[in-house]
This record gives sequence, structure tokens and C-alpha cells, in this order.
Amino acid sequence: MVPIDAGRLTQLTDPPVSGDRLRGPMPDPESYGLERHEYLSIPANLVDPALFRLPAHRSMAEYWCRERDRRGGLPRSADFDPTEVVSALGYIMLIEPNADASDFLYRLYGSHVAEHHRRDMTGRWLSSFNPPGPVVFGTQYRAIVQWRAAVYAEHDAVREVSVIYRWCRLALPMCDADDRVDRIVVCNVPIRRGPAE
Repeated sequence: MVPIDAGRLTQLTDPPVSGDRLRGPMPDPESYGLERHEYLSIPANLVDPALFRLPAHRSMAEYWCRERDRRGGLPRSADFDPTEVVSALGYIMLIEPNADASDFLYRLYGSHVAEHHRRDMTGRWLSSFNPPGPVVFGTQYRAIVQWRAAVYAEHDAVREVSVIYRWCRLALPMCDADDRVDRIVVCNVPIRRGPAE
């Protein structure tokens, strides 16, 4: 596997792995119009709030890790309490896989995310997005379900949405009572690109 270029991940401070198995199944994001897309899968036991710079990501990771450690496994989706992640509210998307993780339903599409995208995807399937969503993000979400791992990713906003923002996404798996991944909580935060970007 090719090591990730951690220098291009602006909001992740210390990637916990030097190579990433997500490189294998991922399509080339640039061929789908995503500019400067970088990503990293993180084994569930290595997720640590200290890895993340953005307050919303850190808050989400603190809650998720606290629940992981309390349970000794993935947090339960039924126990998710939004009041525990107040600083992340508006940036949270709750996504549910279908039976074979070939598509993903947006149960909640954060209000700040919807404002930047100029559309609310709550109640809609990932497959109803135009590319690159179904291909690029679908591959990442399937990896989260299959590997029970987190994914951190960044990419520049598509030009139709913005030429000044970079999206920073932390996606974390949650499970049902049978310990199957039945929900992914995604904290998707836009940041302004730096002057050199």
C-alpha cells in the first residue's frame, strides 16, 4: 500500500498508520471531479480525539471514544445522544447502510452542511447524488461498514458550491444490538482554504 501524504491532510495532526488499505478499493477521486482529495482509514481502537484539530471533530471523537471504551466495542447507534456533541451539531450527518451496504440513507443531513451545499439530503439515498458522492464516498462508507473502522477525509469543495472551502470529514461507525454496523455518524466541516491553496 502507498503511504498517505499526511502533509496534505490539513486538519489531522498525526496519522496513526503509515499505509492505508483504503487505497486499494478507492477509485481515483480526481477522475470524479474531487480536487485534492485525501483520506485515511483509522482502526477503531486507534481513534483518539487528540488526532483532530477542528473542535467539532474533537468533540465527536471524544464522545465516540468514550462510548467505545465504556462498551469495549463500537458505540451503539441507539444510544447516540446529540446533546453530548453540541459543538458538532449542524455538521453531523447520520447515515444508514442498506442490507448489503451498496447504498446509504441520510437519516439526518446537518443544517450547516445543507446550507453550504444549498440542499438538504435528509431522507434521501447517497445514490441520488450526482458523482462523485455515490462512487467516492460510497466506497469509503462501505469500508467503514465492512472494516468497522473510521475514515478521515478532506477535499476542496466542487466549484459549483465554493472556491474557498475545503471539506473535512470524520466518519465513525456505530452498531446495533447485534453488533452490526447500522449507522455512520459523519462530522463534515467546511474550512477556508489557506492562501497557498
